[in-house]
Amino acid sequence: MKLLYFLLFSFLVQPALAQKTSLSVYLNGGLGSFRGKSTVKETSLSTGGPFCRCEGSQANSFGAKNAASYGAGIVLQRQTKSNVLLGLDLGYELLRTKASLTELQLDDMIMQVEGKSISYNHFANIFPYIGYQFNVKEDLHIALSGGADFGIGLDSYHKLSVTDNFKRTRSETDIIPGFDFRPRLQLEVGSDKLSFRAGYSYGLKNWMGNYDGGSFGAYMDVIRIGAKYRLF
Repeated sequence: MKLLYFLLFSFLVQPALAQKTSLSVYLNGGLGSFRGKSTVKETSLSTGGPFCRCEGSQANSFGAKNAASYGAGIVLQRQTKSNVLLGLDLGYELLRTKASLTELQLDDMIMQVEGKSISYNHFANIFPYIGYQFNVKEDLHIALSGGADFGIGLDSYHKLSVTDNFKRTRSETDIIPGFDFRPRLQLEVGSDKLSFRAGYSYGLKNWMGNYDGGSFGAYMDVIRIGAKYRLF
């Protein structure tokens, strides 16, 4: 959070150091996944019922497999005369993770199936960063930046689907934290107008930190690849 305050302060009170200030828009695609002792690559679903004399159980929402994710937003960036970058990235993201659904129990009937359980997690994301730009040619640069994602959790749910058995179903979940924290590294290559970015965020917030009855761990990691277009 201190980094966020520092960058906001820099934008307001250090115009003399700035070579230029820019406003850009971006689109990201990427992959999301969970890591930790409570995450799974395979999961099962049970409806419960009177014949099995058992209660139903939901599929595990903390999938350790990658699933396609995406986001969009704006970037306010200041580049100093010495090519130091101070930036603030504000955006919306849908981060998804996946686990294979391998077993389906309908009351007392147990079936081996081929399916998937995908977790959908919506965030408003704030990414303050500091970096350095290497000017390779007149209209080609490479920039390396570091900072942290401050993810504000909006809502989450998961969808289950099984091939040739039943339609996709949606279940609401409450797994998303109100705040997620992920240190992030980002590489950018392009011209002054259009550039391409790739980044990796390593989650440090335990999404199961409030669970009782044992030791739980689930952390969100994100890989992003996208494009940025400078408006001015």
